[in-house]
Amino acid sequence: MATFGRGLYTAKLTPAGPCPPNLVVTDNPAVGTYAASVMVSSNPAGTVQVTTTATFQAGTAIDLNNLFEVITGAVFEAKIAGCP
Repeated sequence: MATFGRGLYTAKLTPAGPCPPNLVVTDNPAVGTYAASVMVSSNPAGTVQVTTTATFQAGTAIDLNNLFEVITGAVFEAKIAGCP
């Protein structure tokens, strides 16, 4: 609810849900948690590197392309699980 000098306005927001069905990770470097209810995949058109810590979490599949790389000393975790 807000006012903008001309009255009172309200808007109902609907959340998009906990995570999308499919997610293509294009971040380089990949950092943090990436989650999807069905599949998470790394960018098929370019390099995705993990330089610190990253987690891919999906309900049924995780697809890592041939340019996916975890740098020495970094931590990568792949989990088949529901949305966090």
